[in-house]
Amino acid sequence: MVKLSALISLIVIWKCRGQRSVMGIYHILQGKKSAQTIQDVHLFKVRRFFGILSFLSKQQFEVLTTTLINEGYIIENDNETIIVTTKGKEWIEQEQKNRPFLADYHGWTYYQIDRLFWLRLILFSQSLTSLKNKASFIPVVSDWAVQSFVKKRLISLKQPLDNTLQQLYQELLAILKVCSKEQASLFVLQITSAEKIGYTINQAAEILLIDREDAKLLHLATLHKVLTVLTEQSESSRFPLLASLIADQNQDNHLTSSTKKTKEWLEMGFTIDEISKRRQLKITTIQDHIVELAHIEKDFSVQAFINQQSWNLINEAINETASIKLKEIKRKLPETIDYFMIRLVLARREREHEFS
Repeated sequence: MVKLSALISLIVIWKCRGQRSVMGIYHILQGKKSAQTIQDVHLFKVRRFFGILSFLSKQQFEVLTTTLINEGYIIENDNETIIVTTKGKEWIEQEQKNRPFLADYHGWTYYQIDRLFWLRLILFSQSLTSLKNKASFIPVVSDWAVQSFVKKRLISLKQPLDNTLQQLYQELLAILKVCSKEQASLFVLQITSAEKIGYTINQAAEILLIDREDAKLLHLATLHKVLTVLTEQSESSRFPLLASLIADQNQDNHLTSSTKKTKEWLEMGFTIDEISKRRQLKITTIQDHIVELAHIEKDFSVQAFINQQSWNLINEAINETASIKLKEIKRKLPETIDYFMIRLVLARREREHEFS
């Protein structure tokens, strides 16, 4: 049986429509924060799978894609791009019906927040139960920042420990009802209390007779499902204790640190050339930052970098080529329009007209 990681990879390959190589797909699934990958994640609408397979090495992914080729699910073109076959599409359709949790992944939205929430939760649970039993304990999480957060959260509690423990139990019981029995069991087996240390994901997988790799991905889907509930305004009020574990996290803040610095210079009125000189970075690097801003920041305006006439010409070229390949689009345009402009239009294409 092909693993869940292979199915997820196949879905991303299919969504990339034969326009990316094996490594291009790998970088999406790894969660690489490069200009090209950030662009691909948005253009091909694969945000939900961003970083989902971060635990796979390059060698493991190459073995995975070789398996997909051997099974007849994908083929590699002469230009090294990969495309899904009819057999592959049929398998995707079949498996998506059997695995509804695939729709729960939100890799881009909860990038790194998922792991942080989980570490805080298991340490919070261990700390609460140990304090209630007046027992000393070795923290199940060694990360100092997580320990510091949990300590502050415990100090801020305004009700007796018994009440807080009961609230945590009730919130977990209620929120896990949105998941399958298998997902809930995998989740609960890993929770640590004063009485017992939670099982590792591999140990829990063995208990439930689940493939270890599949267990990791199933647990990640559960975390994303839970986080989605906790971040919905209409639902978060039902789970105040759990929601408080991520109240300080902004799931919309995905800019790379270097792009944030470029944004600050732009807001001070500096041009691309000026920022390039002051930061001692290539102009193309600053342009990459601006394209990243165009993809991620809803209120970011690109009008300082492209006029309406060029915008319209690029849109017409995209429609005519029915492609998002930069070279194909560029061939339809005058020399005065560069790749940077094309990337800006592609980044904002799905939103309201930039010049309306």
